[in-house]
Amino acid sequence: MWMRGVAAIVLALGMASGARAQEVPPDDPLSYAVFAGAEARLGKHVRVYGRIGSNDTVRLGRKDRVDGLVAAPTIDLGRRTKTGALFCLLVIGGGDPCLPVTAPVVPPGSLGVGLVLPGTEDVDVPRRAHRAPLEAGAYRDLRLGRGSELLLLGGDYLFDRVALSRGATLACAAACRVAIRRTLRLGSRATVEGFAGVAETDIRFDVSGQKARTGVRLAARAAFAGILWAPATTVRLARKVKVAGSVQGAELRIGARTRIGTESEVVSE
Repeated sequence: MWMRGVAAIVLALGMASGARAQEVPPDDPLSYAVFAGAEARLGKHVRVYGRIGSNDTVRLGRKDRVDGLVAAPTIDLGRRTKTGALFCLLVIGGGDPCLPVTAPVVPPGSLGVGLVLPGTEDVDVPRRAHRAPLEAGAYRDLRLGRGSELLLLGGDYLFDRVALSRGATLACAAACRVAIRRTLRLGSRATVEGFAGVAETDIRFDVSGQKARTGVRLAARAAFAGILWAPATTVRLARKVKVAGSVQGAELRIGARTRIGTESEVVSE
């Protein structure tokens, strides 16, 4: 019995060496489809095309599927989850050991947001309205009414708050970077997207979450195409949200049947 246990440990270490030769957890948070500075908690039936990482804990729900590796000091696996290689110090659930990882997974200094200095002019688009395209610049609050649309011409934008009501659409005609001092809110079926030819990596929203317990909230069936970068605040995605890109937050709460990443970004193990 004792010899059997030793053999199992030796086999696990051999498997770890082989897996590490193929890929090790990257130390760049943008190399992950999902990354949390603290805890990342996923609901059931979540689909992630890419890697998941955390400097603390990753908790996967029942029947979650992750195409890439999972790296965190602690990994808690739900029932019937499917993932790539596991890199951790402790794994709860599942039938396989995790491979060793160095904590923190990414340097905490890389999880920051620069100073955001918004302007004084509000941008309001009423219900079911279309506003003239918005040039790059510093503004105060951006509010899109239900079913309204706004086009960003491209470049750098600064806002205090951004809120899209149900069914509203915010689009980028060219590469754009949006920095938000306080909060980002997307209502049900609201959409952030790029025109044809604008890649998901060309759209980035940096949310500081100042004076807000939860800096980012995406309601059910909202869609976001781009990098959602909010490493200093909590990010909450409701059920059936689609993020074609990546999401980084201090704490992540991801609802059931949400999809994150794109199939073209699947990471082979």
